[in-house]
Amino acid sequence: MSRYGWFRTTPSVATRRAQARRSLAELRARDPDVQPVLLGGGRTIARSVWGRAWCDHLESLSDIANRLGRGRSYVRHDGVLDLRIRPGEVRAQVQGTRVYQVALAVAPLPPGRWSQLVDACAGHVDSLLDLLAGRLSEGVLAVLCDRRDGLLPQAAELSSSCTCPDYARVCKHVAAVYYGVAHRLDTRPELLFTLRQVDADALVAAAHPITAPVAAELDGTDLGELFGIDLALGPTEPPPPPPVVPAPVPEAVVRSLHPHDRP
Repeated sequence: MSRYGWFRTTPSVATRRAQARRSLAELRARDPDVQPVLLGGGRTIARSVWGRAWCDHLESLSDIANRLGRGRSYVRHDGVLDLRIRPGEVRAQVQGTRVYQVALAVAPLPPGRWSQLVDACAGHVDSLLDLLAGRLSEGVLAVLCDRRDGLLPQAAELSSSCTCPDYARVCKHVAAVYYGVAHRLDTRPELLFTLRQVDADALVAAAHPITAPVAAELDGTDLGELFGIDLALGPTEPPPPPPVVPAPVPEAVVRSLHPHDRP
């Protein structure tokens, strides 16, 4: 035997995918609601604005960027068997030599930072649908995705654990889950706000506020005249018909009637 014979052979892509499919089938048998990350054989992990922003941001964090490469491979080979995003945490199961349990903890977005984001975006987010679809101006996206003061977490706001024997801060299974989150945001972008524990509606509510000074200016104003419409408080009813007044009987006709029949 070669002195290098004790090294394990790296499984082929087909072998890894087949193993992942078997493990996923076993998980589904126990839990029909299992939520795998499946790219369908493609290599693109994230296509949406929020998914790409998540990837770009993580890859800019020097503390973890150099450990992310292996994670991309695991996601592309359907190795993330289950991934669930909840407020402040991600729980996942990843196929390695066996199935490992991964947990990510994400600190809540500091209230002061969130208030600054809401104020900075006030008047520029027209609807929740536009926000989640990423149909925003470049300026708003730059504010929300700012690498220091935006919505996405800093390295110090992230912590992780994995049941694998690799004691690195970001093992390949944790890295796979980071990329799995990016793919999940493609279809469920609202989970980014869930993860950071903030209410996305606040950005929309601040879009077109009616401020107190404006309300005061409108007080007493004839809004019908202002907008050129009739602002009746309710449906109007047609006026009642005029009373029917009988025509007078001619005097000659009255004299011709019997006294009992005269009006």
